Amino acid sequence: MSILVPFLVFAIGVSHGVQMISGWMGEVMYGGDTDAQGRPVVPAPEIPHGVDSMEAAQRTFRRLLMPGALAVITTSVSFATILLIEIGIVRETAVTASIGMAIMLFTKMILLPVMLSYVKINDLEGYRRRHRESEVRRDPVWRFIARATETKPALFILALVTVLTVFGIVKGRELAIGDLHAGIPELRPEARYNLDSKRDCPEVLDRRRQTVGDRGGPEQCLRGLRHHEGDGSIRLVRP
Repeated sequence: MSILVPFLVFAIGVSHGVQMISGWMGEVMYGGDTDAQGRPVVPAPEIPHGVDSMEAAQRTFRRLLMPGALAVITTSVSFATILLIEIGIVRETAVTASIGMAIMLFTKMILLPVMLSYVKINDLEGYRRRHRESEVRRDPVWRFIARATETKPALFILALVTVLTVFGIVKGRELAIGDLHAGIPELRPEARYNLDSKRDCPEVLDRRRQTVGDRGGPEQCLRGLRHHEGDGSIRLVRP
């Protein structure tokens, strides 16, 4: 969990940040087609144009404030529910994750729009042209992916997923967990350390001695040894 939680916080932060920056870029390139309330400008401009960085940051902030804040707060509360697990290190991780999400509310919703308001794009017309050309190039790919929502491709995908799921369940039962070979898995089987471990470990394990100490009443050990008469692995040492 100590590895998973930072990754989740980082991934959520990147996701919200990309959403904010994408909204800002849309306003900078095409925001002039609508007013501050998002209503289309009448008459519509013949050539698409955008707004300045400050106006774009303000519009994006107003549009994403409520959904973004609710998403961050919900995620923070979700991490806080890990506190129900009565393990100290897990609870510390839950507190750290909740604080991280709370800080993200400030950095994503306040700091990022302020920083974007100072960003200036040189040659905006050229950037807008390259953006449209990129959308045209990606359009066939998105149309191909959209075909997955049709009936026949969707049924084929569901059937394929079902087959793979059954295959995974069957093969999962054959999964071996733990140390399967001598040595360490980080090294190749022919590595010197693994070869020495394969040769020496069986001899060491077979010849190890086990000493058991116990304190009892008078003659208690002797009475216990009577149950193991003939066992050569037990040796009686007299003081």
